[in-house]
Formats: sequence, C-alpha cells, structure tokens
Amino acid sequence: MTFELVGFLAGLASIVATIALLRVYDGERVPEWPVTLDLALSLLTNVGFTGTLFAVHAAVAQLKWIWYSKGPRPLAGLSVFQNVRAGPLGAVQLLFTAGIQ
Repeated sequence: MTFELVGFLAGLASIVATIALLRVYDGERVPEWPVTLDLALSLLTNVGFTGTLFAVHAAVAQLKWIWYSKGPRPLAGLSVFQNVRAGPLGAVQLLFTAGIQ
C-alpha cells in the first residue's frame, strides 16, 4: 500500500505542479531554461499519468480479489479485470459485467 500511496501522491503533486507552471507562464515570455517549457510540461504530465495509473492499477487488482472472495465466481471474470488495463472500454465492461455494487 505504501508504493500505491507514493505513486498517487507523486501523480497528484505533478498535476498540481503542471497547473502552477501553466498559471505562472500564462501570457508571459517563454523562460530561458536549459530545457524547453514543452519538455517540462511533458515530463510533469507523464509523471502525473504514471503515478495515478499505478495507484488505479493496484486498486483494480485488490478489487479483483475482493470480488472473488465474496463467493463462487466464473473464471471468465479474470479476463474482465485484465481488460481494465486496456483502456476506458475495459473499465466500462467491468462495471457492467462484474456487477460491482
């Protein structure tokens, strides 16, 4: 759980830093840094996405075991949980197929 929390906090911090950076330089001249502003924003965005994705992946994995611990479930349910990694369509499929309540 510690790694998931660190990943989530890193993601949240990078999203906040992205917003702050955009607000500071909104309408201003491009700063003269060793890296471009585009690169800095790209790095912050990727860290935010990765940290958030890490936490969500751990939560879905835990949800899978909770779902199976509540009684007999079809083995095909595993593929539904695995499809969540594929994108939003997999997440929607999980909501309807697994009957998460």
